Amino acid sequence: MNTKEAIRTKILRQRLELRPQQIQQWSRAIQESVLGSEEYLKAERIALYAPFRNEVETDALLHKALADRKEVYYPQWNPAERSIRFFRVTDPESFQTSLWGIAEPIPDATHENRELLFDLILIPGVAFDLQAHRLGYGVGGYDRLLPRAQGVIWGLAFDLQLVDTLPIEPHDVACNQVITEKKIIKP
Repeated sequence: MNTKEAIRTKILRQRLELRPQQIQQWSRAIQESVLGSEEYLKAERIALYAPFRNEVETDALLHKALADRKEVYYPQWNPAERSIRFFRVTDPESFQTSLWGIAEPIPDATHENRELLFDLILIPGVAFDLQAHRLGYGVGGYDRLLPRAQGVIWGLAFDLQLVDTLPIEPHDVACNQVITEKKIIKP
């Protein structure tokens, strides 16, 4: 099991088998780690994501960041350009459902973060390794975005999504750390 596709298939299967109570409990622990961090407290601009296919939940992060008057941005996938754009979210209800069933911000050009300037970028993944490399779904959205973005990059994942090493390609960008319900990986 050393190819990206084999790892992706195995981890996605395991993640999709999680019970809702496990996802909620583990997500709560991960979100508490983020909210208790110095990086979160100092951050003014945060990039989040809406969970998909049993990814780590982020609702508590959104609500707390908005209450703390931080600027919160969510990704919107552009399939024609195979790219991600980030739009500011000021209301937890200001989302629409994409073709893939993912909650995305309603696009508003006045609220787009075109410069990709963030203090903290929280991203999902299918798998992460102990050097904080990330394996996504294979479409390359974050691979093209992260080299242009500014900010500390943290992967959020369940412990079952960790593997010793991932096959790495030149375009892969490692996270600064990965937070699971059990540990924090800092390479």
